[in-house]
Amino acid sequence: TNRFLHRMMWKGGNDWMLEFPDRNQWTFFKDMHEECYNRNIRAASVKNIPIPGVQLVEERSHEERSRTDDNTPPFVRNSPRYIQQVGSDVEMALDPLRNLYDMDSDDEKWLLSEHGNNHPAADDQHQIISEEYLEKAMNMFEKFSYAEGRENFTDSEFEGRFTELGPVEAGKAVYEHWKKKREKMGMPLIRHLQPPLWERYQQQLNEWEHK
Repeated sequence: TNRFLHRMMWKGGNDWMLEFPDRNQWTFFKDMHEECYNRNIRAASVKNIPIPGVQLVEERSHEERSRTDDNTPPFVRNSPRYIQQVGSDVEMALDPLRNLYDMDSDDEKWLLSEHGNNHPAADDQHQIISEEYLEKAMNMFEKFSYAEGRENFTDSEFEGRFTELGPVEAGKAVYEHWKKKREKMGMPLIRHLQPPLWERYQQQLNEWEHK
């Protein structure tokens, strides 16, 4: 603050500063500066992705290394079968023979609540849901939702697709748990079906900018 003119001063560098005779202008500038600073910090945290360095390794024959007295071991190219994935992550996740869903703490809490609400002597439609049943059901819901592009299933779809797991009522109970969990997370629960990290970062950045 300028004690003689009673004006707000903002130092932008070693040899320049801004003077605000009107306090409203100073308040507006301060808010604008803070918003710009926060946006730059968010953008920098998203876009500054470290890129590893790459060094070219020349393949030389034994005779060439002998002429130069090079005692370093030769470069050996690994077999293409050393690390190989058949198909993409999505194709692997949609394989009906694979169960990629793993229970977490939220699922365990939900199971405990279900076990407390259902008596062991209840009928088959309200039987206690096992951990294996939960993982298989959640896995099927994820794959069906990704393939169909929706999260709502009809009664006929339950009867046609999910009765192989067990009683329909048990499947519907897991389905309600799955829907709430999907809504809370905002994306597929199986990692292989989730969008790439850069897309999620871009979405978060857009949400920050529109707040």
